[in-house]
Amino acid sequence: RIKEVRRNIARIQTVITEKAAQ
Repeated sequence: RIKEVRRNIARIQTVITEKAAQ
């Protein structure tokens, strides 16, 4: 379960980075 949470966090961080880039 922890590994899945870490993957979700990575996806969320990617989305945040993309929004910040815009």
